[in-house]
Amino acid sequence: MGDVFRVVVKTVGFYLLVVFGATFVMYTLLWAAPGDAIESICNGRCTPEAEKRLRQEWGLDLPLWQQYGRWLGRAARFEFGKSIAMRQGKPVADMLKPAIRLSSGLVLGAAFLTILFSFFLAVRPIRKWLRWLTRGGQYPWLFLSFAPLYILAYWAILASSRIPHWLASHGWLSRKTLSSWQDIDFIPLGQQVDSDASWIYWAIHFGVAMLLLAIGNSNLVEQASGLRAELEQLKKQDFMRAVRSRGASFRLHLLHNLLLPLTQFFTTRAIMLLGTVVIIETVLNINGIGWLLWQGMEFRDTPVVLAIALFATVLACFLQMLNEIALQLIDPRLRQR
Repeated sequence: MGDVFRVVVKTVGFYLLVVFGATFVMYTLLWAAPGDAIESICNGRCTPEAEKRLRQEWGLDLPLWQQYGRWLGRAARFEFGKSIAMRQGKPVADMLKPAIRLSSGLVLGAAFLTILFSFFLAVRPIRKWLRWLTRGGQYPWLFLSFAPLYILAYWAILASSRIPHWLASHGWLSRKTLSSWQDIDFIPLGQQVDSDASWIYWAIHFGVAMLLLAIGNSNLVEQASGLRAELEQLKKQDFMRAVRSRGASFRLHLLHNLLLPLTQFFTTRAIMLLGTVVIIETVLNINGIGWLLWQGMEFRDTPVVLAIALFATVLACFLQMLNEIALQLIDPRLRQR
């Protein structure tokens, strides 16, 4: 029992140190960057006395260690303050709640799609008529995977705004249908979707963003290569040869032993996508934590940026901890270490 307690304390202490380090580095970068939230608010219209008074009001005139200490004390009580420049006076928690729900679903869904597509590309289908999908048919997916994420996002924006008109000009889409899209205010990608918009617009924007996150930035290439290497290694194991010789279900044992690397791939990919979500949300104008972080950095809104950094770090640590727990449950050999 004592050994288990020491391991738990050590793990929790390590994650707390990671959270402390990540937020302190982010606070230091914001403090060292030129300009602050008061300059964003005033934009040259305030007198020096007014700027000084605003900095005193928001505590921006204090030393770095004192500013960070005050924020850390409030964050420990789950009080993240109010927005300084983006939405002046609005509680940061109220700004983060809808953004967190949106980005969490986006990241976890994209991680699942990445594993699904890479598994499909790595495993050779049983049916011969499907093999072209993992041979010749894999090259378009790999080409898209090598393209930078922001390029894929701009291609998606261009396609959503130009393809309907191009189809109509070639007679493949009736003018009546095109005009009906315009009558219902069709929202192309890249334009912000309001909360009052139809659910189908949310589904289109959310689905495209999830798909681009799944295939962009070489995600498919890395995951497919890793899964293929795991498969080749498993096939050469002695216990897999014994399974074949006994006539047992080879695929069932293969999939069971793939749970370990698949779990690791999923959590690792989800953590990495927390960083790339900033690009896709900014380009496609999706109001998630990535878009909010970009706007917060632009306005030097310290409470907003630090709250997002804290959430991202805690989520990454939580996913890593879930990964360790899942590995313990899947592989009994790890429990004896």
